[in-house]
Amino acid sequence: MKRRRFVKALVAAPAIPAALAQQPANNNSPRPTSPAPPPLDATTPPAPLNRTPTEATAPTSLPTSVADEVSDTNPKFFSAVQFAALRRISEIIMPSINGAPSALDAKAPEFLDFLLSRSPQDRQLLYKNGLDQLNAQAKKLYNKSFA
Repeated sequence: MKRRRFVKALVAAPAIPAALAQQPANNNSPRPTSPAPPPLDATTPPAPLNRTPTEATAPTSLPTSVADEVSDTNPKFFSAVQFAALRRISEIIMPSINGAPSALDAKAPEFLDFLLSRSPQDRQLLYKNGLDQLNAQAKKLYNKSFA
């Protein structure tokens, strides 16, 4: 019931100013009249926008560069061995096909390193343990790390 009353009040709210405007005024004092605004033509914008600067100046340009072109990102979450295994498995799962960028071109291992550094503990353990097991199995079977 409360919701129904709320919706009715919400629907009726726009009609209140119109209903008040139709009621006769009780006091006999005349209302002050404000001067009518001047008519706007299509070439004159509203007041805050019609101010033109006294002197036009060119915007200041700042030299920028892409962060990946400046330096390589260092792994912050994974160890060097884990990060090397992550890069290798990224290369295997998503190689460059028909000119499309690979996972290494897209910097997927670096992104995962950043993402997992801010992920919940259970997800961090899942990735770290998985990469450690991958390295351990490669060491056991082939006597070298997965990377």
